[in-house]
Amino acid sequence: MATVPHAVPSRTAHAIAALYGHEDDTLVAWQRFCAQAAEALRPQPDPERLTKALALAQGGHVALEDDGYALVTSGTKRYQVQADGVCDCPDYQHRGAPCKHVLAVLIHVQ
Repeated sequence: MATVPHAVPSRTAHAIAALYGHEDDTLVAWQRFCAQAAEALRPQPDPERLTKALALAQGGHVALEDDGYALVTSGTKRYQVQADGVCDCPDYQHRGAPCKHVLAVLIHVQ
């Protein structure tokens, strides 16, 4: 697993940046790393899903838990992504293929 050479910006940092239009070096670097990780996903997922996943990862909506799960906040809901890439959202349950939440976690981890 690759590591990011700096700390992941907090949700508070993302909120302040969005509120004031402020972009600090850490936040910009994080967003750049997320975009690179999204590009590296092979095979390339559906472009619309990938765009939504990238926005979730760049926006700080992914939280890795100590128990191996990841929590992804999407709108007003939180979805749990298991270590094996299974998500509890309706889209994943219906399609059985990576949803935007799973992709966001993959981007975040990369």
